[in-house]
Amino acid sequence: MVASVRVAWLDETDLVFIDPRSTGYSRAAPGADARQFHGFNEDIASVGDFIRLYPTRQQRRSSPKFLVGESYGTTRASALGDYLQDRDGLDLNGMALVSSLMNFATARFPQGNDLPFLLFLPTYTAGAWYHRKLGGAFTGVDLRTALRAAEKFVQEKYAPALRRGDALPAAEKAVLAKEVAALTGMPEAFVLQRNLRIDIFTYTSKLLEDKDRSVGRYDCRLTGIRYQPGTSGAGRSSTRASRSCWVLTRPVLTTTAAVNSSMRVTCLTTRSRVKSSRGTIPMFRTST
Repeated sequence: MVASVRVAWLDETDLVFIDPRSTGYSRAAPGADARQFHGFNEDIASVGDFIRLYPTRQQRRSSPKFLVGESYGTTRASALGDYLQDRDGLDLNGMALVSSLMNFATARFPQGNDLPFLLFLPTYTAGAWYHRKLGGAFTGVDLRTALRAAEKFVQEKYAPALRRGDALPAAEKAVLAKEVAALTGMPEAFVLQRNLRIDIFTYTSKLLEDKDRSVGRYDCRLTGIRYQPGTSGAGRSSTRASRSCWVLTRPVLTTTAAVNSSMRVTCLTTRSRVKSSRGTIPMFRTST
């Protein structure tokens, strides 16, 4: 169900949610090829056109305008700020980036890219702390202490070690593996086998392997039944990672059902269309 919340932005501002083409409720006009909107620049142009046209149609061009993006929406938002200013002369008053992703090299684990291994390790520490998997000197410490130790380890020891590659002596590698294991909850021998590098998909399936459980990629406090108990479950595919812990989808499905019910049943929605340089854009006005 959808319930009232005490903390929201609605008493301070109007909120306009945008579904880019082919997402959510948004679809290309009948007869139009949706693929023309699916490139990076094409996506920016179509969303930018909507942002320009909506306040124009609603007579709100003079109102303060803030753009909020989440995940890939932060990548989109940063490009939209430049697009709207340069092309349409529309200045934004501010921008909020939630779960920011400006550089995809920070979140992908291809061979030869050590950056995400460094950036993710403190997150692994937080998850291991929550599930009481920290080892060594970190057993029983509070979260802040564990995170400070993880960040210091990454800066002073882990990053320099990974940069050395195969030149890192075996004795030093063994010492580092012990520290990585203590800070992440991974088995020491496994850390050595993985050459000190643990990707997020391996971490989520390995942390609670002894209980045949996986932890969430987005919120590692959540746990679910492993899709293939007793297997390594270390696949890199995001689809496989989701299947390996299908229970984690329950909060998402529940939220989706509640939002759809509110939008389709509780709210009265009228639909109109506006013309832009890139075709017809559907616009929705919702009132309760």
